[in-house]
Amino acid sequence: QKKQEPEMVETGYGKVNKEKLGYAVKTISEKELMSANATNISDAARGKMGAVHYSSGVDLSETVFRNIGFSALLIIDGVPLPKKTSTFFINPSTVASVTVLKGLAATNRYGSEGAGGVILITTKMALAGKKSKTPHNSALLRNNDYTDNLEQVSNAIKDIAYIKALEEYETLDEVYGHYLKQRLVHLNDALYFANVSDYIMQWGNKELASKIRSNILEMNPKEVNALRLVAYKATQQQEVFFAKRIYEKIVQLKPNEAQSYRDLALIYQETGDYQKAMDIYNDIENNRYPKVNFSGLKKAIINEMKRLILLHKKELTLSKIPSKYLNIKGINNDVRIVFEWNDRTAGFDLQFVNPQKKFFTWSHTNAENAARLQSESTQGFNTEEFLLIDAEKGEWLINVEPKLLGKKTPVALKYTVYKNYGKANETKTTKVLILNNIKGKQMLGKIEI
Repeated sequence: QKKQEPEMVETGYGKVNKEKLGYAVKTISEKELMSANATNISDAARGKMGAVHYSSGVDLSETVFRNIGFSALLIIDGVPLPKKTSTFFINPSTVASVTVLKGLAATNRYGSEGAGGVILITTKMALAGKKSKTPHNSALLRNNDYTDNLEQVSNAIKDIAYIKALEEYETLDEVYGHYLKQRLVHLNDALYFANVSDYIMQWGNKELASKIRSNILEMNPKEVNALRLVAYKATQQQEVFFAKRIYEKIVQLKPNEAQSYRDLALIYQETGDYQKAMDIYNDIENNRYPKVNFSGLKKAIINEMKRLILLHKKELTLSKIPSKYLNIKGINNDVRIVFEWNDRTAGFDLQFVNPQKKFFTWSHTNAENAARLQSESTQGFNTEEFLLIDAEKGEWLINVEPKLLGKKTPVALKYTVYKNYGKANETKTTKVLILNNIKGKQMLGKIEI
C-alpha cells in the first residue's frame, strides 16, 4: 500500500507537517479559491476561514474571528500589511494559498500585532522564487524538536549564602531573630527581602513572610517595579485586598500607563468590586483615558472584561456594559496562559512544547524582540496572553530561561494558567518566580489538555 504523504501547511515559517504543529491551522488551497469564481481575494476566501464577516463585500482586512474580537493581521509573502489595507486589488488567480493562524500560533510569530489572528497569503510569484522585501528571521519551526529533560523550577534560593545562614536554626523564632541582625547589611537590597520572605513561607507563616516582604515597599514606596513584585506575591498568597491597595497606588503614580488600569480592573474582580472593574473597562471602551494607549493590552483587557460579564452579569449595572458585549456566549479556548513581569527591561525567553515535542519560543529580549520592548516602554505595559485554541490533546510543557545580564534588582515573573476561562467551573493556577534566582532554562509547569 502506498504510504500517504503528510499534509504540509504554510505557517509563516515555511511549510511544515500539519500533524506536528500542535495547534489548528486552516489552509485554503488554490483550487478552493478558484472554485468561488470571484474577482478578488476577499470574495474568494469568504466563508472558508471560520471567520465572521459582517456583510457581502467586506474586505479581507476587516476579518474578525469568532471569540477574538479584533481584525486579523494580513501577511502577503511574509510582508505584514498595515491594518485596514484593502485586498480587493489581489486577483485570486495569482494566489497559491491562504492560511489562518489563531491563538498561540499567531501570538508567537507576530506578538500583539497578531492578537486578532493572522491571515497568510502566499502568491504564486513567491513560490516561483521571488523573495520578500522582509525576510523571515525565526527558528521557531526550523530545528525545533524538543530534546531537553528539565526539572520543575526548584527552590533556587537554597544556594544563597544568607539563606544558608538562616537554615542553620531549628525554630522559626531563632530564624527571625537572626534575620533581624542579618537584614542590617541588606537594607537597600530588595532582592534580599524577596528571597527571605519566600524562605519564611517554607515555614508556613504567611503573615511573617508578608511582613518581611513589606520592607521592599518601605525602601522606596514610589518604585513601581518593587510595588508590582509585592502585589504579585500578595495576589499569589490570596492577600487580594493588600494587592488592591498597591494597584490603586500604582494608578496614582503611573496614570498614563495602560498596565495601571488593566491591573486595577483585574484586582477589583478578585476583591468582588465588580462594578468598579466594569467602570474601568467601560472607560477604556469609551476612550475616557485619552492619554493612554491600550493597543498592546487590548486583547487581554477584552478577554478579562468578557470574563467579568459572563461570571457576574447579575451584579453589574447593565447600562454600563457596552452593548456589543451584552449577549456574549463564552470565550473559546482550551487554556489561557497569562504572563506578567515587573521590569520591562528584563530579558527572558518563554518556551511552549506541544505533545509532539515541538517547541515554540517567545522572546522578551532586545536582541530578538526589540520592537516589543519599545512598545512596552512607550505604552506602559508588561503583560502577554497566550491562548491554546483547538490545541493538540496531551501534555504541554512551559519553560522559562532568564536572560538578565547581571541585573541586581529583583525581576518577578507572574505565571497564571486558566482552564474553562469565563465559565462557572473555571480553574486558575498562579506562580510567581524571582528570575534572578533561576540559572539556565527550567520548567515552569505542565498543562494537560
